[in-house]
Amino acid sequence: MLERSRILALFLTFAASIPARAGDDISSQAYAILQARCLECHGLEKKRGELRLDSREGILKGGESKEPAILAGKADDSALFYRISTDDEKERMPSKADPLPAAEIAVLKAWIDAGAPWPKDAPVPADALPHWAFQPPVEPALPEAKNAGAVGNALDRFLVAAMEKAGLEPAPEADKHTLMRRAYLELAGLPPPPEEIAAFVRDRRADAYDRLVDRLLASPHYGERQARRWLDAARYADTNGYEKDRPRSIWPYRDWVINAFNDNTPYNEFIVEQVAGDLLPNATESQKVATGFHRNSMFNEEGGIDAAEDWYKRTVDRTNTTASVFLGLTMQCAQCHDHKYDPISQREYYAFSAFMNDSGEAKLPLHDAKIEAERAKALTEIAKQEDALAKRVFSVPVIRAEFETWVVEAQRKSLGWQVLRPIRIYSKQGSTMKVLDDGSVLATGDVPNDDVYSLEYGIAGPSITGIRLEVLPDETLPGGGPGRGEVLADGDFLLTRFGGYSFNGDISFPLEIASATQDYAAKDFEASKALDALSDTGWSVKGATGKPHQAVFALGFNAGGPGLMLELEQDFIHQHVIGRFRVSVTSSPGPVVASGVPAEVESALLKSPETRTSADAALIERHYALEVAPALEAERKKLDETRAAIPKFPTSLVMTPRDPPRATHLYHRGEFLNPREEVEMGVPAVLPPLPDGAPPNRLTLARWIANEDNPLTARVAMNRLWQQVFGRGIVGTVDDFGTRGDKPANPELLDWLAIEFVRSGWDYKHMHRLLVTSAAFRRDAPVTPQALEKDPENLLLARAPRLRLEAETIRDVALAASGLLNDRIGGPSVYPPQPAGVAEVAYDGAHWPTSHGADRYRRGLYTYMKRTTPYAAAVTFDAPSGEELCPRRERTITPLQALTLLNDQVYLEAAQALAKRAIDARKNDRDRIEFLYLLCLARTPDAHEIARIEQFLQSTRIALAADAPRARQIAGPIGVLSAAPPPELAAWTTVCRAILNLDETITRG
Repeated sequence: MLERSRILALFLTFAASIPARAGDDISSQAYAILQARCLECHGLEKKRGELRLDSREGILKGGESKEPAILAGKADDSALFYRISTDDEKERMPSKADPLPAAEIAVLKAWIDAGAPWPKDAPVPADALPHWAFQPPVEPALPEAKNAGAVGNALDRFLVAAMEKAGLEPAPEADKHTLMRRAYLELAGLPPPPEEIAAFVRDRRADAYDRLVDRLLASPHYGERQARRWLDAARYADTNGYEKDRPRSIWPYRDWVINAFNDNTPYNEFIVEQVAGDLLPNATESQKVATGFHRNSMFNEEGGIDAAEDWYKRTVDRTNTTASVFLGLTMQCAQCHDHKYDPISQREYYAFSAFMNDSGEAKLPLHDAKIEAERAKALTEIAKQEDALAKRVFSVPVIRAEFETWVVEAQRKSLGWQVLRPIRIYSKQGSTMKVLDDGSVLATGDVPNDDVYSLEYGIAGPSITGIRLEVLPDETLPGGGPGRGEVLADGDFLLTRFGGYSFNGDISFPLEIASATQDYAAKDFEASKALDALSDTGWSVKGATGKPHQAVFALGFNAGGPGLMLELEQDFIHQHVIGRFRVSVTSSPGPVVASGVPAEVESALLKSPETRTSADAALIERHYALEVAPALEAERKKLDETRAAIPKFPTSLVMTPRDPPRATHLYHRGEFLNPREEVEMGVPAVLPPLPDGAPPNRLTLARWIANEDNPLTARVAMNRLWQQVFGRGIVGTVDDFGTRGDKPANPELLDWLAIEFVRSGWDYKHMHRLLVTSAAFRRDAPVTPQALEKDPENLLLARAPRLRLEAETIRDVALAASGLLNDRIGGPSVYPPQPAGVAEVAYDGAHWPTSHGADRYRRGLYTYMKRTTPYAAAVTFDAPSGEELCPRRERTITPLQALTLLNDQVYLEAAQALAKRAIDARKNDRDRIEFLYLLCLARTPDAHEIARIEQFLQSTRIALAADAPRARQIAGPIGVLSAAPPPELAAWTTVCRAILNLDETITRG
């Protein structure tokens, strides 16, 4: 049997007789072998013998011996070849695996003999800088283009020069009908109206197309078109996500995005306001609304979750989204360990996340002049009604007698409560506790699922016999309070344990609580349940939130002392924590029970008549009339109904500053339950540093991202714009500019665009105009064999790309062509028709309240987005769910899409209206067909198309004339508005359904 060395020698002799392959081919084969066989021990993570084989530089540098591992062109003299081919098992590599097969050794030998070329598409090791994306853009000289006629503006010179180098001829300019439709769909997301098509075709001025582009850039529909694209990156939705997926009000953020694009807000300001608008000096309401960008994170409302862990998940989402959307970095890879490919360590990841972690969240009421006027009117009327009720206390003898009796009884039951101001407050979950002027405490900041409030008071005087806990409403709390839970937002709470101790120096005396009473409690949730040591029972005021309530805890034996420590434990599966409360004590011998009289009213009651002021008297009378008087109960109910009907300001979810700051830790393996050392705010060292002396907060981060010296920001933005205009980014991986991402198809062009963007003052419309007025955008879209062979992906844009329209635009085209489109801009989301049962599959079986009237035909941008059950027709055409950012929508072709266009209620109604529009506007079949083509395709049909449609129309007429019920069904409710008989309208409706289903109708060609 031949020994291995002789077999290998024979194989290498045979291999040497085979002609060498192309350099790139052999280099790719060699790299694949090194990657599969060697990098486990000689890569970034592990480099045995200090030898790296993941880059040509590392191989030539060698290891501990300082000798190169290869001598380019001399395989037989190279150490690497010797180690893989020797028979000496102690010397042979790989050391822990079977020897390399002879075929692989032959490839490596051929590669070294060929000069060891490195494959162009091999990833760059994470520590092998510089990587192109981390270096500042360098403005290139504009290339020379021989075919001057193929150049529309500066960016075309880069493309034409590349085409000429590849031996490609650019396609001619598209006809004016195609250009107009293409520009309308790109800039407004709508088809052009027939009258504008005619005017544009007649316009012979050289700048007619430029004028069209300028009109579209100035259109309010431009902001809508751009907003829909941005909202994909912002992971916008109208619900919280996860299991319960309840509604949220964040549509004002969507409207902010629309306005920002319409106003052409400079992109650097666009970034700053979304990341940290709340931290800007004298931040406006608009700038605060902009921070909804990061409130789009999902929010988990499931029972039993750890609120702190959910906050961690939201912080991770915000960190990853910021890095991806603005910087094009896959920073999420460093959440659990150092990034394997890009120079981002795990510590740097958490330093970056610290900017997001040290933030708060809030629900911002938005100013609305109309609502403000209505509220003022309603509140004035309510105040009049309250005054009238208070006056009846003395104007109605029976009520006055009852009042006087109540006053005597209330004075007799009063225990002389003393309101305490805490000297120290501690929240177990880190809530911010603020003491107000009336001695009450307001909890703000993060809303945990459970919490324990520990309060220290200094008490002078005799031993206390009772403690009163008042829970108070507050306009800043959900539902008016007194609870602060955001999940159910009903203002309720659950006090599961009340206790504490008095102390004198180091000696403490546990409070012995004998009994508990309250003025109101939900059924089976009395205050006494806060004494049973069970975590699922306690005091609740569900059913009567938005009002003050009190629980009184009578003490048994109490040794007393100058100090008092109370603990209010709130432990529930949902956020049911107290938002505002006040503590009072009494030394009265009792009986110590809840009277239901607020502290300020009781204070007025206890004054003698001669010292009681008119304000004191009015306070007492008002309390009696509005809270107690039996004879006025019916009037109070009507008053409550009036209060409930007060119009509320719209709200939007926003980010807020946080005080005190929140610490950030590095989490081992990215696990929330495994925090390690604390980290300070910072950015990856591979990028420019933060400005010296800048405060560590989100605003500093936002300005750092938006700084012209950041090498990524402008490139990433322009690459995303290029993708939306031409279907693919210059860097194909729009969310990954790192070493594993695609290399730029035209790096000089990308740098030129980035520099021009900054030089223009971050003018987004200027850059969009450059792209859509380029010759590349204006070309025809033929696919020639030559182009398909030399540039199959159309990276050089020798022809215009054909792009299937986005889900929302497909719907908008149908509605606009039919005349149904309601083009009102902004406002709450709407519910267009969709198949029955779609929404009901969600957790709560949510009803889909289909909109009626004009709202039924709003643009797709305004369709209510429920994360767990997105709008069915949108999903069919690849719309995202909003659960995470979507840097690039997929474009699929499925039979379900054709069925949707034929049968979905929205498209059926559009076809009916489109048929009626054609019948009413034109007198004969040919003219109607031409009109339909103008509405849907912005062009006239050729003779063949007309003949085919006429044939289809005629056969449909015959079939429906014999089936009157079917004709009435197809004609639908819109048929009653048309003078055409049902069979005729149904026939044209069938034709319109086919035209709306054409590939050309749903494609930007």
